[in-house]
Amino acid sequence: MLPAILLPGIVTAAGLAFAELRPHLAGRDVIAKDLALYGPGPLPAPYSFDFEVADLMSAADAAGAERFHLVGFSAGASIAAFAATQVPDRIATLTLIEPPWLGTAEAGPRERTAMAEIGAALSGPPAQAMAGFNRLMLRPGIELSPPPPGPAPDWMASRPDGIRRLGEAFATGDIASAALAALAMPVLYVVCGDSNPDLFAAMADRAVASNPSIRRVDYPGLSHHNPPQKADPAGFAALLEDHWAEA
Repeated sequence: MLPAILLPGIVTAAGLAFAELRPHLAGRDVIAKDLALYGPGPLPAPYSFDFEVADLMSAADAAGAERFHLVGFSAGASIAAFAATQVPDRIATLTLIEPPWLGTAEAGPRERTAMAEIGAALSGPPAQAMAGFNRLMLRPGIELSPPPPGPAPDWMASRPDGIRRLGEAFATGDIASAALAALAMPVLYVVCGDSNPDLFAAMADRAVASNPSIRRVDYPGLSHHNPPQKADPAGFAALLEDHWAEA
């Protein structure tokens, strides 16, 4: 049974991002890996997804995982997609849960507009930037849930700068449609109905158009802030196991 590596989004650490899901994957080696962006070592200048892929491969090697299932959520899904184009022989299956970026050069106008709005929101003071960023993850008309009571965790202070660096990696990196079309491993692509459609649904449309073998699964009523690994962890684990059985 191949192990699975789970990559979180740009805000929440891996242990929290997949806390509800992991108990439903009992019996399988599962590695919830934090992004290298928030690792203890120095970051390269400029930061890029090549750095994340190298760190991912180091984690896989340390775990003795020659091949593995790769699952990414949000920014982790963008990194996972990039990794699949760079080291396809290592990745048995790929699961993308609402990546906010799948290359820049061939992004459509809806994606570009959404990314520009996110960039503008992030140009403000940190607290306002995070609120604006979180709001833009949702479809218009969907209320943003209030933050948990009490002070923000210490690690939250690093997130505005992390998001800014991620945006720089988006601007300088790319995934061509031809690279998506060339993916031979089974690919599962998850979209939530209450997420920003100009970003997430439009990007999924582009990915599936480039590679019709991609299996798209939509979750009406769920959102980027309440994705299936949190809202329905048992059902999502069953979907993953079904997907992984295709390897």
